[in-house]
Amino acid sequence: MKSSNCKVLGLGVSVKLEEGQPYAILLTFNPKALKMIGVLEKVTETISRHKFPIVNVLFSMAKRNEPIYGIFIIDVTGGEERVPLLIEELKSINTVENVIILKPLASNIIVIDFFDRIEVLNNRAIIMRKDFYEGFIKEVWKMFGTGGGAMLYHIGVAVGKRIYESHESLVAERGVEKLLRFSESIFKAMGFGRMEIRQVDKNLRRAKIIVEDSFECELFKGKNKPASHFLRGILKGWFSGFFGMSSIEITEVKCIAAGDPYCEFIIMPGR
Repeated sequence: MKSSNCKVLGLGVSVKLEEGQPYAILLTFNPKALKMIGVLEKVTETISRHKFPIVNVLFSMAKRNEPIYGIFIIDVTGGEERVPLLIEELKSINTVENVIILKPLASNIIVIDFFDRIEVLNNRAIIMRKDFYEGFIKEVWKMFGTGGGAMLYHIGVAVGKRIYESHESLVAERGVEKLLRFSESIFKAMGFGRMEIRQVDKNLRRAKIIVEDSFECELFKGKNKPASHFLRGILKGWFSGFFGMSSIEITEVKCIAAGDPYCEFIIMPGR
């Protein structure tokens, strides 16, 4: 359950309007548009002049000498007949190379399926809605019982080690503190929860990690016991790389599934 002050980012790959009919206008911009001032102003002015509200905007990551894709979700309620004229005017903007219209699959839901892949920091990524990852995690438990928890944990450890290697290659040269803050930020940005790494002692191989709104433990609220296995494994794998040793132990001492306000993990050297 989201807290009252939880800020939510609705990913623009799909849009649902409670009221209205969404259309997606996909514009292909010449690479030169990246360095030009006023391009977006011309686009938004053109859309506004045709009296279409803009309800969402999404852009592809700019890459050298490659086209830039901009997606403007507009509400065309009561004005579908004006859309062709809008398209013609958008095509006349000198940096716009092409314009495509994506219409809703249902009356108020539109899915942006133009792109072939999603990337995060130049790595392919996938988006998993809660119904997907909840089904995966709970089905593992259902099929394998307590062995399912162990399976999720060991998979998490392997994943965490790979994540650490990736993070280290991106920011390690900027120092330990930058590496820790980057990992906290990417953890939150990827939707895992809000993580704060505290009391890190690299010499003693000890750390305390606080995770609020854990995506995994949220699934088991009311179980009255710690429930993190996959995420706990990820943290162990990550800190195994950070400390340069695999013989560390990680214990979840607080958990939202046990009624605590957040999850807390303690890392120490293995016995």
